[in-house]
Amino acid sequence: MSACQLTPTRFSEYNKGNWEAKSLVKDKKNNKTFIVKLNFKAIKAKAYRIDVFSPLGSHEASLLYKNDMFEMLDLSNKRLYRAKNGKKLFSRALSVELEPSSVFNILFDEPIQDQGWSCGFKMSEAPTSCENKKQNIKVVWSERVNDKKTVDITHPNGEVQILFTSFSNEVKNPQQVFNLKVPKSFKTYKLRE
Repeated sequence: MSACQLTPTRFSEYNKGNWEAKSLVKDKKNNKTFIVKLNFKAIKAKAYRIDVFSPLGSHEASLLYKNDMFEMLDLSNKRLYRAKNGKKLFSRALSVELEPSSVFNILFDEPIQDQGWSCGFKMSEAPTSCENKKQNIKVVWSERVNDKKTVDITHPNGEVQILFTSFSNEVKNPQQVFNLKVPKSFKTYKLRE
């Protein structure tokens, strides 16, 4: 007989990963709530991609961050949005104004060290929460068991609760993964931050 292992995975020990997740998104500005499935692929501090799916599995959007450039491919509206850094563009996708580079910290369970952020820790090395009071945004990690964890992001404009359900420490075909394939019929918009 073997005992159940409940030790949280130390994501900070990995340099890349692939996470499956479910998310509840509350858009407070527009008084809307929706559920999406998310697939995160990341190479720490270099690039990440988030594919967004409806609860029934249709691909709704892809978000790509690399080289301080943020892109969002909106499949339902046939649009590609591009922005340097992309804080406002990120809020368009997930209703919270979060620096796109902070997603690395969320995925790899590392404290957000940008200006204005402070983080709390318990006995483990991983942060339990990070907050930027000036920007009025908070990130809370909880329910860490094996490869699973819950992350809550709160901001006056919205709330996002992400339940990470599985993890793999590989990213196959990174050259393809970290380049969005944009159909010719899509319109491109460059946004200023």
